Amino acid sequence: MGEKQRAGVDIQRYAFFRFMLPEEEIQKQQEFLNRCLSGTPRGRIIGQEYNFYLLNIGQHQVVVQYVCYHVGFPRRPFWL
Repeated sequence: MGEKQRAGVDIQRYAFFRFMLPEEEIQKQQEFLNRCLSGTPRGRIIGQEYNFYLLNIGQHQVVVQYVCYHVGFPRRPFWL
C-alpha cells in the first residue's frame, strides 16, 4: 500500500487480490475498503486500476486479475 500527498489531500493506494487467498482475507480487505469509504474522515475513490497477469502452473495457464483503488481523504485518518 502506498501513499502520496497532493494538493492537501492524503491519497492511499489499496490493491485487492482474490487469487489464492482464503475467504477470511478477502472479507478483511472488503471491510477495510468500506471503512475507508464510510469512516471519519470519509474517503473517496479517486482512481481505479484494473490489471491482470498470466501465471503458468505446470502445463496450465491461469489469468490473475486484480483491482487497485486509490482512495483520497481530506486529512489522514488516525487509524491508518
